[in-house]
Amino acid sequence: MSNNILGYICSIDQCHVDKCQIFYGYLWINNQYLDNVTAVNLANPENQLVIKHDSIDFPHGLEINNNGILAVSNYKSECISIFDLKSMIKQYKNNILYTMANDYNE
Repeated sequence: MSNNILGYICSIDQCHVDKCQIFYGYLWINNQYLDNVTAVNLANPENQLVIKHDSIDFPHGLEINNNGILAVSNYKSECISIFDLKSMIKQYKNNILYTMANDYNE
């Protein structure tokens, strides 16, 4: 991994990504391989956060609005999981963001 922010290559083991978005200094990606959302710190790519939740099951896409609300669409659980990133980032422990999501079935 190179630390040139304009052209670094970030490698994440056991990861399959369809969608990514930058928010709050992190690159947020859906990881279908591990059924989570991974966030890579753009200033320090080795600093990564992970959102794990029962509703995240084969995540296909994600979107983040200007207020930091993350929506994750999931193939296998057939739902949209909603997370408040701003509050979650302030509360994480050991680089894992556990939360109670608001799930809305499609």
